[in-house]
Amino acid sequence: MFLQAKDIQYLKNEFSKLKKDVYMTLFTTELGCQYCKDEEVLLNEVLQTSDKLHLEVKNINIDKEDAARYQITGAPTLVLREKDKDFGITFMGIPAGHEFSAFLADIMMIGTEEHGLSQDTLMKLASVPKAADLLVFVTPSCPYCPSAVHMGHKLAYVKENWRSAMVEAMEFPDLSQRFEVQAVPRIVINQDAYFEGAMPETMFVDLIIKGLQGVTTGPNGVRKLGMSARRPVV
Repeated sequence: MFLQAKDIQYLKNEFSKLKKDVYMTLFTTELGCQYCKDEEVLLNEVLQTSDKLHLEVKNINIDKEDAARYQITGAPTLVLREKDKDFGITFMGIPAGHEFSAFLADIMMIGTEEHGLSQDTLMKLASVPKAADLLVFVTPSCPYCPSAVHMGHKLAYVKENWRSAMVEAMEFPDLSQRFEVQAVPRIVINQDAYFEGAMPETMFVDLIIKGLQGVTTGPNGVRKLGMSARRPVV
């Protein structure tokens, strides 16, 4: 078991505040996936803490239409959504360690419809027509990472054509190598630009908008936009 009795009671108390049902779809594979079974066990434990939570498990190699619908490219990947609405909120890799807090925050956001973003941020987002696909690289031991993950997911929640995925750097080494991830959190924008660090909301949003503009000029075709508090990948 992953959850202790005190954890279960805490989750029951928190999830009693949920007003809407939250649906979890976990994509797994039996081939070369170190944490697929562990994540399924963890999610089933969380599932038992509220009747507002729902879980379905798909095989990425068999349920190909479902994987394509949610733009899933690797396992384990978890999708959080409403029954009939996908926000583009995903976790690539098990949401363990510090990332468990981001996972819980996302459930509360979807289940209460309370994202906490400022009116200024909402106005900025409304003025940006371009789609955004965010990859937020993390490690379970990184204390700065959950806030960056949840911030990306909040933006995907409110912005129709934006998506955001947590990427556990050690579980997805090919992606980490592709984007030369040496410190986390690293936020990659449309595979074209990136910045590092957990930043205040205004700065986070401004850097993403900046990343959606301009011409690629950085090493390997990826522009570096800025940095803040970050943790080396070990």
